[in-house]
Amino acid sequence: MCPICCDGVERIDHLFLQCPFAQELRKELLQVVKMEFKANSWDTWLSWMTKYTKGKSEAALMRQRALAAYVYAIWQVRNDPQTKTLIHLPPAPELRRHPPPITPTLPSHFLPSPISPIHHFPLTMRTISTTKPHLLNSGVYHRSLNLRRLFTSGTDPVPQTPKKDDPVDGNGERTNEVTRIGERPLRQKAAREAGEDVDVKIGMRKEVPVEGNGERGVGSRWVRRGVREAEKVEDMIVRMIASRAWTTRLQNSIRRLVPRFEKDVVYNVIDGAVNADHALRFFRWVERAGLFDHDKDTSLKMIERLGRAAKLNHARCIMLDIQGKGVEIDEDVFVVLIDSYGKEGIVQESVKLFQKMKELGVARTGKSYDAFFKVIFRRGRYMMAKRYFNKMLEEGIEPTLQTYNIMLWGFFLCQKIETANRFYEDMRNRGIMPNVITYNTLINGYHRVKKIEEAEKFFVEMKERNIEPTVISYTTMIKGYSSVGKVDDAIRMFEEMKSYNIKPNATTYTTLLSGLCDAAKMTEAEKVLKDMLESHAAPEDNSIFVSLLYGQCKARNLDAASHVLKAMIRLSIPTQAGHYGILIENFCKGKQYDRAVNLLDKVIEKELILRPESTLDMEASAYNPMIDYLCSNGHTAKAETLLRQLMKKGVQDPKAFDNLIQGHAKEGKPEAAFEMLRIMIKRGVKTQGNSFVLITKSFLKKGNPADAKMALDTMIENGHAPDASLYRAVMGSLFKDERVQTASRVLKTMLEKGVKENMDLVPKILEALLMRGHVEEALGRIELLIQSGLAPDIDSLLTALDEKGKAVAAVKLLDFALERDLTLDFSSYDKVLSTLLEAGKTLSAYSILCKITEMGGAADKRSCEDLIRTLTQEGNTKQADILSRMIMGGEKGAVFKFIIIGSEVAMSLISQNASAINRVEKPKREPELPCVEDSDGVPEKDELNDVVSSPTKRKKKKKKREADPEKQEQEEREMKRLENFLFGSLYSPVVFGKDEDDEAKDDVHDSSPLFVIDNTPGTDLPIYDLHQGIDDEKGNEQRKPAWVDEEDENMNINIAKVNRLRKLRKEEDEIVISGSAYVSRLRAQHEKLNPGTDWARPGSKAKNYSSDEESEVENDPLARGYDVTEGVDDILRTNEDLVMKSGARLLPGLLEYSRLVDANKEDPCSGPINSVQFHRNGQLLLAAGLDKKLRFFQIDGKRNTKIQSIFLEDCPIKKASFSPDGSQVIVSGRRKFFYSFDLVKTKCDRIGPLTGREEKSLEMFEVSPDSSTIAFIGNEGYILLVSAKTKSLIGTLKMNGTVRSLAFSKDGNQLLSSGGDGQIYHWDLRTMTCFHKGTDEGCLTGSALCTSPVRDLFAAGSSSGVVNLYKSEEFVGGKHRPLKTIENLTTEVNFMKFNHDTQMLAISSHMRKNSMKLIHIPSFTVFSNWPPPNRSLHYPRCLDFSPRGGFIAMGNAAGTVLLYKLHHYQHA
Repeated sequence: MCPICCDGVERIDHLFLQCPFAQELRKELLQVVKMEFKANSWDTWLSWMTKYTKGKSEAALMRQRALAAYVYAIWQVRNDPQTKTLIHLPPAPELRRHPPPITPTLPSHFLPSPISPIHHFPLTMRTISTTKPHLLNSGVYHRSLNLRRLFTSGTDPVPQTPKKDDPVDGNGERTNEVTRIGERPLRQKAAREAGEDVDVKIGMRKEVPVEGNGERGVGSRWVRRGVREAEKVEDMIVRMIASRAWTTRLQNSIRRLVPRFEKDVVYNVIDGAVNADHALRFFRWVERAGLFDHDKDTSLKMIERLGRAAKLNHARCIMLDIQGKGVEIDEDVFVVLIDSYGKEGIVQESVKLFQKMKELGVARTGKSYDAFFKVIFRRGRYMMAKRYFNKMLEEGIEPTLQTYNIMLWGFFLCQKIETANRFYEDMRNRGIMPNVITYNTLINGYHRVKKIEEAEKFFVEMKERNIEPTVISYTTMIKGYSSVGKVDDAIRMFEEMKSYNIKPNATTYTTLLSGLCDAAKMTEAEKVLKDMLESHAAPEDNSIFVSLLYGQCKARNLDAASHVLKAMIRLSIPTQAGHYGILIENFCKGKQYDRAVNLLDKVIEKELILRPESTLDMEASAYNPMIDYLCSNGHTAKAETLLRQLMKKGVQDPKAFDNLIQGHAKEGKPEAAFEMLRIMIKRGVKTQGNSFVLITKSFLKKGNPADAKMALDTMIENGHAPDASLYRAVMGSLFKDERVQTASRVLKTMLEKGVKENMDLVPKILEALLMRGHVEEALGRIELLIQSGLAPDIDSLLTALDEKGKAVAAVKLLDFALERDLTLDFSSYDKVLSTLLEAGKTLSAYSILCKITEMGGAADKRSCEDLIRTLTQEGNTKQADILSRMIMGGEKGAVFKFIIIGSEVAMSLISQNASAINRVEKPKREPELPCVEDSDGVPEKDELNDVVSSPTKRKKKKKKREADPEKQEQEEREMKRLENFLFGSLYSPVVFGKDEDDEAKDDVHDSSPLFVIDNTPGTDLPIYDLHQGIDDEKGNEQRKPAWVDEEDENMNINIAKVNRLRKLRKEEDEIVISGSAYVSRLRAQHEKLNPGTDWARPGSKAKNYSSDEESEVENDPLARGYDVTEGVDDILRTNEDLVMKSGARLLPGLLEYSRLVDANKEDPCSGPINSVQFHRNGQLLLAAGLDKKLRFFQIDGKRNTKIQSIFLEDCPIKKASFSPDGSQVIVSGRRKFFYSFDLVKTKCDRIGPLTGREEKSLEMFEVSPDSSTIAFIGNEGYILLVSAKTKSLIGTLKMNGTVRSLAFSKDGNQLLSSGGDGQIYHWDLRTMTCFHKGTDEGCLTGSALCTSPVRDLFAAGSSSGVVNLYKSEEFVGGKHRPLKTIENLTTEVNFMKFNHDTQMLAISSHMRKNSMKLIHIPSFTVFSNWPPPNRSLHYPRCLDFSPRGGFIAMGNAAGTVLLYKLHHYQHA
């Protein structure tokens, strides 16, 4: 067997290549030489190394040394495995040129030691050196086992000739030092034979106690260094138990190693085991395996080990086992147990054991009483101690000196001084003389009660009795003097102690230094510390160094404080960040920043702050001045490193963050400063407004106005108010960078926050917005300016727009000004009018002209005549006629309102794309915004020609009309007349040719409707004949128009002149068409471009999801807005394809839903509903429960008609599910069989039990998405895979724990499972193997699984109510951290379901009422209005979404299937 790993046969391939130690060693050596190679045999490895180690290059020499070190290290460990822990491979050394390697002559003891047979290890160092001489060099002969020197030695040592005075052996070599590893000088051998030993490292002899038989005594525990000895069997067993798991394989290895166990081997293994658990395993194993019968000695040793490890129950059981075996139990066993229970504070058990000794017939002596007194005194039970002391005397047991020492210690511990004095006198009366322990106990006891004089009296008495005080005596006196402030006496005692050659220990120094620090005698403390350093007395408690650091710093002796830190390092006392922090703080106070920075560099480099064992952290008073200094002097990066380390320890100091932010901002690194600011906000640290200002200005200085704006917004979000200058700076920088819209947003924020200063950039920003086409945004900003009392100069804006030819923006701005009754110069109107006429926007010019005339302005008559002529050519004869009468003065100002309104309505319905007018040559202008056609085929309102607004009523005119009722009545009649003129008869039927007014009879030929609105749909491009639509009464699918404009027939439109109207031509040479044909073709073109308006057809039927009487809306603020009345439902039904397109994004927060009629209202279930599921067609719903009925319903939201029900007499249904292809239903219960219902043949078949399986329940299952496999949950972690076609078992999968839930991936090739072990398994159903297993974070028992149908997500629910959402690809890749942890449920998660587009996840638990939540997946938030606040869901058991998301059905324990409509989704 291999002596290194104790596993495997000791062959050359195993020893050098397969042994774990050799593999690790080879791996590190190859990293050193920067090479990679995998060898299968020693010959391959040796050949490869031979090839790459030839030559004299530095790399070749390095490889030679690596191979030599590799062979030597394995050889050394093989002969002495204990040296394995001493070998540490060094980092890659610096390559230097070396002399050529030499072939040494190896001594004979390099051959294999006689530990194992030589034939198992045929390769020797001698054979290697002779076969491959260049592979070894003299570096391997160095004495040290550390391989670093094999790489870094500059020259190879050569054999040295003995000097004249050196003793030599018979071969003429020196014997006073070891020249090669393994060489044993003759004088070492002679020294061992004489009972001495030689310390090879320091060259000193050590005396070895020698027994009468010439062997070393038992009391000698040291180990001889430099001498190789065979490892003992018990040490090998201890090492094997410590390094390997306790398995049958290890037990067999121990048996092969030790065929027969002797008492000393068992005893030594128990005593030498690394911990009590290892010892107990070995103790139990050798007895149960029949290898050894334990006696009193081995049992006592095991009890002792268990007692020290506080495993008292095991120890007591072993004691009882000994008693059952008939082995006599002596007092020592009870003493060990009594003491062990006492140390753990279980005094009652100690008392019981002490009393049980008498019951078991075990004689009690002073030894057991002494152990018992220690236990009860630790608990302060001095009265019990007195009683048992008297009982000891009654039993005739004489107290010993140790007994009295324990009694004195206990009474002083309980501060019973008088009782202690009486016992001391009783001890003297009994002739028992005190020893040094007695006096130390008395001195310490009197120091406890601050009676220093009494302690001094006993100290003097001890010296008078010629009892030499020990270090404990002096330490106790020093402690007593220090406790009462007599530091000078403590120093005197310390000097006296040294004068008597009593070496102070660490406790002595610690006690004295503590007193000196309390007395502020830091000079003396410095001397004592120096003395402690010289004696190398390292205290266990390093708190004294904190006192020294504070004391020296308080005394302003920073150099001495630095020496304290150096002393800690020299004494190997672990320094912590707090120690450095004390010095850093005081260095900063003393303006010695360089020294503080040096200390800080060490703290950062060693990462002292992050050490988990650290108990003394750096205070804020230390790191804040340091961070401030570093940030002020250009070392902000170092300050950030310090702060980030502090943040990992939970430090959240606002001052440190602010200093760091200021430092980054001053250094021109606003990004880093803003990152720290985000960290502050995320961690909830209070921010300062000045930090935001500095970051914003730093961004501006760096030329990043967008980032500056982001910092400004963050400042406002966190409750800080920027001043006007900061707003102006950000806004100006954005405007300069041509970010006009962003600058406009800053302006909006200024106005909303009430800032009114520094508004000089406002006109430029508004002008730029209008020029760039952002008219609506500009108008919004103007509105805010008006509300703030800062109205801009509209005239100047209009002038600038006219100069640039921005007619669209000018008209919108003009209308805006008129609607808000702003004062404008009439010249602005004229300029806008001229611009419109030049652009050929006749209707818009007509509207503006009407407004000018209404406000009392005058227009150029020639321009008006040109406009009238253009209107007539374009077919706008009515507008031309009205304009001509306006110019002639035939209409009053009060009539202009309706003229403008009429023109607006007319232009919104009649296309403005008539024959093009001859445009005059005009200067080149910037391109205007494109015209986008709306659903009716006419340009949208954004087109210039549609920008027509009715002017606001003037207040003065309103007052005049109210003052003159007759005039008001006359104006009303005139308005009605004009309305009839424009729109036909709106208020009363008008008889053709019989108008009330003769003037109207001249102006208006008839009162027939001006326009025809045709609602008849069509997907093709038909030719509409309006008169035919009116006269033809036989067409059932076409309604009559409400009115017809006869002038449409008289109007001619040139469709060949305008490019975008050419698509209306039926033939290529067609040029002019009538007005009615033009309107019909426009409508047909609209129908062609927008075919989804079938809902508008007369008599069309669409599914109604609501109910007339039964449906009701949930009583919450959002759902109340969706009353499910028939009228509203008609509206929702008829425009569903226009209002909401498929694939729209679901918004978080509030869910829009309505409560519909219960899905199973016609046939409720008499027991809990366990399954509900929609069929793939979205209309069929199944519901099943424990009443053994499978029900099917036709879901329409109003009646939900029951289609069929099936009664399964012997199966209370636990689960029922449609197959994804919709052809069958799988039904299961707590039975060993299941049912399959064929929907096509309406046939129900019983399947099972499954062949070869003994499961008594197949109640839980899942069907694969491809409808090919059904996965059932079996017993003991088995998953049963059944073919959906043949219903036969096709395979099984096995988990480590129990299976609780299953889920198929969306492609059906993978299966997910979870259960009792908290793991999630991923199975490949094609290979029937588990390709990944990962832990569900925070889960002890998995209870539910669900995969998403669209995105690569899955949800895992646990018994604690926590749901984790994972991305499948990341989870399988090893990232087991969830995307989101949902903790909204407090009981076990029983059911989860994603909807069809993975925008919602429903989770529920049937253990609490209303325990159901809907999760919005994109934002990972819960809909706040679900479950309904005023309606109970009872105990939810199951749920399902309809295939296209319109419905959600939920079954509960009351036997009801609740049905809700989700308004976001328009289809079931």
